Amino acid sequence: MKRKVFILLAVILLMLPSIVNAESVKQDSIKIVTPDSSVLISRAISHFQITPTDDLAIMGLTESYFTVDSIKITTYLQYWDGSSWQEADSWSSTRYNNDYAIVGVELCVPSDIYLRVKSVHEASLGHLTERMYTYSSPIIF
Repeated sequence: MKRKVFILLAVILLMLPSIVNAESVKQDSIKIVTPDSSVLISRAISHFQITPTDDLAIMGLTESYFTVDSIKITTYLQYWDGSSWQEADSWSSTRYNNDYAIVGVELCVPSDIYLRVKSVHEASLGHLTERMYTYSSPIIF
């Protein structure tokens, strides 16, 4: 598979509306909050598009309201196996003392496969960690 990081994709991501789905979990002394009480993550996006060369461009973005200790995006390409979503590959980016993390790759994928993009967005400041999950709309590629 060929992979290319696109700066242009970052600009496109910044223009897309956020799609947020969250889960709340408590682990040790770290508090994880839901988007209903979002204090760190301002935008969370999972997106893909078909390129002019019929490749698949995958993008994920996590933005915070302000600079945080760490901000992370893990983006997964998923396919439908007939009964559940399976992970085909994943990409991750973690940035420290920043307000965004972004992932962008271009892939050659087989045709006639049902795909979607899932992203896990995470931002941490002190003992507070906020996590969100987003999913693109599925398509048949």
